[in-house]
Amino acid sequence: DDALVRHTTGEGSERLRYSFGMSHKALTDFNRIIQPHGLDQRMYAWSEANRYADDMLVRFALNHPENSHLFASPTSVLEFPPNPPYLRALLNLVDDDNFRGTEKGKLLERLAAYLFLLIPGLIPSANLIPRSQDFENDLLVSNLRSSGNFEAEIFGRDFLVECKNWQSKVQVNHVGYFLYRMRLTHTKFGVIFATKGITGRKRNNAAHGLCQRAFHEDDSLCLVVERDDIEAILSGTTSFRSMLMEKANELRFGKRRRIE
Repeated sequence: DDALVRHTTGEGSERLRYSFGMSHKALTDFNRIIQPHGLDQRMYAWSEANRYADDMLVRFALNHPENSHLFASPTSVLEFPPNPPYLRALLNLVDDDNFRGTEKGKLLERLAAYLFLLIPGLIPSANLIPRSQDFENDLLVSNLRSSGNFEAEIFGRDFLVECKNWQSKVQVNHVGYFLYRMRLTHTKFGVIFATKGITGRKRNNAAHGLCQRAFHEDDSLCLVVERDDIEAILSGTTSFRSMLMEKANELRFGKRRRIE
Protein backbone atom coordinates (compact mmCIF):
# COMPACT_ATOMS: atom_id res chain seq x y z
CA ASP A 1 0.00 0.00 0.00
CA ASP A 2 2.91 2.36 0.74
CA ALA A 3 4.31 1.72 -2.72
CA LEU A 4 0.98 2.18 -4.49
CA VAL A 5 0.70 5.74 -3.15
CA ARG A 6 4.38 6.42 -3.96
CA HIS A 7 5.56 6.45 -0.33
CA THR A 8 9.11 5.22 0.02
CA THR A 9 8.63 4.79 3.76
CA GLY A 10 5.63 4.01 5.90
CA GLU A 11 4.20 1.49 8.32
CA GLY A 12 4.14 -1.24 5.66
CA SER A 13 7.76 -0.65 4.70
CA GLU A 14 8.84 -0.68 8.33
CA ARG A 15 7.06 -3.99 8.95
CA LEU A 16 8.64 -5.52 5.85
CA ARG A 17 12.11 -4.46 6.99
CA TYR A 18 11.97 -5.27 10.68
CA SER A 19 9.29 -7.99 11.02
CA PHE A 20 10.03 -9.94 7.84
CA GLY A 21 13.70 -9.07 7.46
CA MET A 22 13.42 -7.67 3.93
CA SER A 23 16.72 -6.22 2.75
CA HIS A 24 17.08 -2.70 1.37
CA LYS A 25 17.65 -4.11 -2.13
CA ALA A 26 14.57 -6.33 -1.90
CA LEU A 27 12.47 -3.38 -0.76
CA THR A 28 13.81 -1.30 -3.65
CA ASP A 29 12.95 -4.07 -6.12
CA PHE A 30 9.52 -4.38 -4.54
CA ASN A 31 8.79 -0.66 -4.97
CA ARG A 32 10.15 -0.64 -8.53
CA ILE A 33 7.55 -3.21 -9.61
CA ILE A 34 4.79 -0.61 -9.90
CA GLN A 35 6.78 1.78 -12.10
CA PRO A 36 5.16 1.91 -15.58
CA HIS A 37 8.48 1.53 -17.43
CA GLY A 38 9.02 -1.79 -15.67
CA LEU A 39 5.73 -3.27 -16.83
CA ASP A 40 4.85 -5.18 -19.96
CA GLN A 41 2.66 -2.67 -21.77
CA ARG A 42 0.04 -5.27 -22.72
CA MET A 43 -0.01 -7.72 -19.84
CA TYR A 44 0.99 -5.43 -16.96
CA ALA A 45 -0.39 -2.08 -17.98
CA TRP A 46 -2.60 -0.41 -15.41
CA SER A 47 -5.49 -2.78 -15.92
CA GLU A 48 -8.03 -3.59 -13.23
CA ALA A 49 -5.88 -6.39 -11.80
CA ASN A 50 -2.89 -4.08 -11.35
CA ARG A 51 -4.86 -1.84 -9.02
CA TYR A 52 -4.48 -4.34 -6.17
CA ALA A 53 -1.59 -4.71 -3.75
CA ASP A 54 -2.01 -8.47 -4.20
CA ASP A 55 -0.69 -8.14 -7.74
CA MET A 56 2.52 -6.56 -6.51
CA LEU A 57 3.14 -9.60 -4.31
CA VAL A 58 2.52 -12.01 -7.18
CA ARG A 59 4.94 -10.19 -9.47
CA PHE A 60 7.52 -9.82 -6.72
CA ALA A 61 7.39 -13.56 -6.00
CA LEU A 62 7.72 -14.49 -9.69
CA ASN A 63 10.33 -11.90 -10.68
CA HIS A 64 12.58 -12.09 -7.61
CA PRO A 65 12.91 -15.75 -6.56
CA GLU A 66 15.99 -14.87 -4.50
CA ASN A 67 13.55 -13.45 -1.93
CA SER A 68 11.28 -16.49 -1.78
CA HIS A 69 12.24 -17.10 1.85
CA LEU A 70 10.20 -14.02 2.77
CA PHE A 71 7.04 -15.92 1.81
CA ALA A 72 7.90 -18.86 4.05
CA SER A 73 7.71 -17.13 7.43
CA PRO A 74 6.24 -19.40 10.15
CA THR A 75 2.47 -19.10 10.56
CA SER A 76 -0.38 -21.14 11.98
CA VAL A 77 -2.64 -20.11 9.09
CA LEU A 78 -3.51 -23.03 6.77
CA GLU A 79 -4.58 -20.81 3.88
CA PHE A 80 -4.96 -17.08 3.38
CA PRO A 81 -8.37 -15.98 2.05
CA PRO A 82 -8.33 -14.77 -1.57
CA ASN A 83 -9.16 -11.20 -2.48
CA PRO A 84 -12.35 -11.80 -4.55
CA PRO A 85 -12.20 -8.56 -6.64
CA TYR A 86 -8.57 -9.22 -7.51
CA LEU A 87 -9.22 -12.87 -8.38
CA ARG A 88 -12.18 -11.79 -10.52
CA ALA A 89 -9.98 -9.25 -12.30
CA LEU A 90 -7.41 -11.97 -13.04
CA LEU A 91 -10.13 -14.27 -14.35
CA ASN A 92 -11.43 -11.47 -16.59
CA LEU A 93 -7.95 -11.15 -18.08
CA VAL A 94 -7.81 -14.91 -18.63
CA ASP A 95 -11.13 -14.66 -20.50
CA ASP A 96 -10.07 -11.63 -22.56
CA ASP A 97 -10.03 -12.57 -26.26
CA ASN A 98 -7.72 -9.64 -27.05
CA PHE A 99 -4.86 -11.80 -25.89
CA ARG A 100 -3.55 -14.66 -27.99
CA GLY A 101 -1.21 -17.63 -27.76
CA THR A 102 1.59 -17.32 -25.23
CA GLU A 103 0.07 -14.19 -23.69
CA LYS A 104 -3.10 -16.05 -22.75
CA GLY A 105 -1.05 -18.76 -21.10
CA LYS A 106 0.97 -16.20 -19.13
CA LEU A 107 -2.22 -14.68 -17.75
CA LEU A 108 -3.38 -18.06 -16.50
CA GLU A 109 0.06 -18.62 -14.96
CA ARG A 110 -0.36 -15.34 -13.10
CA LEU A 111 -3.70 -16.52 -11.68
CA ALA A 112 -2.30 -19.93 -10.73
CA ALA A 113 0.69 -18.33 -8.99
CA TYR A 114 -1.67 -16.18 -6.90
CA LEU A 115 -3.70 -19.19 -5.78
CA PHE A 116 -0.59 -21.11 -4.70
CA LEU A 117 0.74 -18.10 -2.80
CA LEU A 118 -2.43 -18.21 -0.69
CA ILE A 119 -1.11 -21.44 0.88
CA PRO A 120 1.69 -20.44 3.30
CA GLY A 121 5.10 -21.72 2.28
CA LEU A 122 4.18 -22.59 -1.33
CA ILE A 123 6.34 -20.49 -3.64
CA PRO A 124 5.86 -20.50 -7.44
CA SER A 125 8.71 -20.00 -9.90
CA ALA A 126 7.91 -19.31 -13.56
CA ASN A 127 9.23 -20.67 -16.86
CA LEU A 128 12.03 -22.99 -15.78
CA ILE A 129 14.13 -24.43 -18.61
CA PRO A 130 16.40 -27.41 -17.81
CA ARG A 131 20.01 -27.55 -18.97
CA SER A 132 19.03 -29.82 -21.83
CA GLN A 133 16.70 -27.02 -23.05
CA ASP A 134 14.36 -29.58 -24.56
CA PHE A 135 11.26 -28.45 -22.64
CA GLU A 136 9.97 -25.70 -20.37
CA ASN A 137 7.90 -25.87 -17.18
CA ASP A 138 5.28 -23.16 -16.77
CA LEU A 139 5.51 -23.12 -12.97
CA LEU A 140 7.51 -24.96 -10.35
CA VAL A 141 5.97 -24.72 -6.89
CA SER A 142 8.24 -25.34 -3.90
CA ASN A 143 7.15 -25.94 -0.33
CA LEU A 144 9.59 -23.92 1.78
CA ARG A 145 7.99 -24.42 5.17
CA SER A 146 10.71 -25.74 7.45
CA SER A 147 8.46 -28.00 9.54
CA GLY A 148 6.61 -31.07 8.35
CA ASN A 149 3.17 -30.28 7.00
CA PHE A 150 0.25 -31.93 5.27
CA GLU A 151 0.97 -30.22 1.96
CA ALA A 152 4.49 -31.67 1.86
CA GLU A 153 3.12 -35.16 2.50
CA ILE A 154 0.61 -34.96 -0.37
CA PHE A 155 2.32 -32.62 -2.84
CA GLY A 156 5.98 -33.27 -2.07
CA ARG A 157 8.52 -30.51 -1.58
CA ASP A 158 8.42 -29.50 -5.27
CA PHE A 159 5.82 -30.02 -7.99
CA LEU A 160 5.02 -28.89 -11.53
CA VAL A 161 2.15 -26.77 -12.83
CA GLU A 162 1.01 -26.50 -16.47
CA CYS A 163 -1.31 -23.73 -17.68
CA LYS A 164 -3.47 -24.26 -20.79
CA ASN A 165 -5.68 -21.25 -21.49
CA TRP A 166 -7.20 -22.81 -24.60
CA GLN A 167 -10.56 -22.59 -26.31
CA SER A 168 -10.87 -26.38 -26.33
CA LYS A 169 -10.21 -29.26 -23.96
CA VAL A 170 -6.62 -30.37 -23.49
CA GLN A 171 -5.98 -33.56 -25.41
CA VAL A 172 -4.46 -36.78 -24.10
CA ASN A 173 -1.08 -36.24 -25.83
CA HIS A 174 -0.51 -32.94 -23.99
CA VAL A 175 -1.47 -34.49 -20.66
CA GLY A 176 0.86 -37.40 -21.41
CA TYR A 177 3.72 -35.00 -22.14
CA PHE A 178 3.13 -33.27 -18.81
CA LEU A 179 3.17 -36.63 -17.00
CA TYR A 180 6.41 -37.45 -18.83
CA ARG A 181 7.98 -34.19 -17.60
CA MET A 182 6.85 -35.04 -14.07
CA ARG A 183 8.72 -38.31 -14.40
CA LEU A 184 11.83 -36.61 -15.81
CA THR A 185 11.94 -34.21 -12.86
CA HIS A 186 11.14 -36.91 -10.28
CA THR A 187 8.02 -35.10 -9.07
CA LYS A 188 5.04 -37.16 -7.96
CA PHE A 189 2.52 -34.33 -7.96
CA GLY A 190 1.38 -31.96 -10.71
CA VAL A 191 -1.48 -29.61 -11.51
CA ILE A 192 -2.84 -28.72 -14.94
CA PHE A 193 -4.81 -25.47 -15.09
CA ALA A 194 -7.05 -25.93 -18.13
CA THR A 195 -9.83 -23.39 -18.61
CA LYS A 196 -11.89 -25.83 -20.69
CA GLY A 197 -10.76 -28.98 -18.85
CA ILE A 198 -9.24 -32.10 -20.37
CA THR A 199 -10.81 -34.83 -22.50
CA GLY A 200 -12.50 -37.99 -21.32
CA ARG A 201 -14.33 -37.04 -18.12
CA LYS A 202 -17.61 -38.90 -18.74
CA ARG A 203 -16.16 -42.30 -19.57
CA ASN A 204 -12.93 -41.87 -17.65
CA ASN A 205 -10.98 -42.42 -20.83
CA ALA A 206 -8.56 -40.29 -22.87
CA ALA A 207 -6.75 -37.65 -20.76
CA HIS A 208 -8.67 -38.28 -17.53
CA GLY A 209 -8.07 -42.00 -17.89
CA LEU A 210 -4.37 -41.37 -18.42
CA CYS A 211 -4.16 -39.45 -15.14
CA GLN A 212 -5.83 -42.35 -13.34
CA ARG A 213 -3.49 -44.85 -14.98
CA ALA A 214 -0.42 -42.80 -14.05
CA PHE A 215 -1.44 -42.93 -10.39
CA HIS A 216 -2.03 -46.67 -10.50
CA GLU A 217 1.31 -47.34 -12.19
CA ASP A 218 3.75 -45.05 -10.37
CA ASP A 219 1.84 -43.02 -7.74
CA SER A 220 1.86 -39.84 -9.87
CA LEU A 221 -0.93 -37.46 -8.86
CA CYS A 222 -1.96 -35.17 -11.74
CA LEU A 223 -4.86 -32.89 -10.86
CA VAL A 224 -6.88 -30.66 -13.18
CA VAL A 225 -8.21 -27.21 -12.23
CA GLU A 226 -10.84 -25.83 -14.60
CA ARG A 227 -12.46 -22.44 -14.94
CA ASP A 228 -15.54 -23.65 -13.01
CA ASP A 229 -13.26 -24.57 -10.12
CA ILE A 230 -11.99 -20.98 -9.94
CA GLU A 231 -15.59 -19.74 -9.98
CA ALA A 232 -16.29 -22.05 -7.01
CA ILE A 233 -13.44 -20.40 -5.10
CA LEU A 234 -14.83 -16.97 -5.96
CA SER A 235 -18.30 -17.94 -4.74
CA GLY A 236 -16.89 -19.17 -1.43
CA THR A 237 -18.09 -22.73 -2.08
CA THR A 238 -14.59 -24.04 -1.40
CA SER A 239 -11.02 -22.87 -0.91
CA PHE A 240 -8.12 -23.62 -3.24
CA ARG A 241 -6.37 -25.80 -0.66
CA SER A 242 -9.53 -27.78 0.10
CA MET A 243 -10.17 -28.21 -3.62
CA LEU A 244 -6.72 -29.68 -4.21
CA MET A 245 -7.13 -32.07 -1.30
CA GLU A 246 -10.55 -33.17 -2.55
CA LYS A 247 -9.28 -33.71 -6.10
CA ALA A 248 -6.29 -35.67 -4.81
CA ASN A 249 -8.54 -37.92 -2.68
CA GLU A 250 -10.92 -38.45 -5.60
CA LEU A 251 -8.08 -39.57 -7.86
CA ARG A 252 -6.64 -41.87 -5.18
CA PHE A 253 -9.77 -43.33 -3.60
CA GLY A 254 -12.73 -42.45 -5.83
CA LYS A 255 -15.58 -39.98 -5.79
CA ARG A 256 -17.41 -39.43 -2.53
CA ARG A 257 -20.98 -40.70 -2.42
CA ARG A 258 -23.44 -38.10 -1.19
CA ILE A 259 -25.44 -39.14 1.86
CA GLU A 260 -28.95 -37.79 1.97
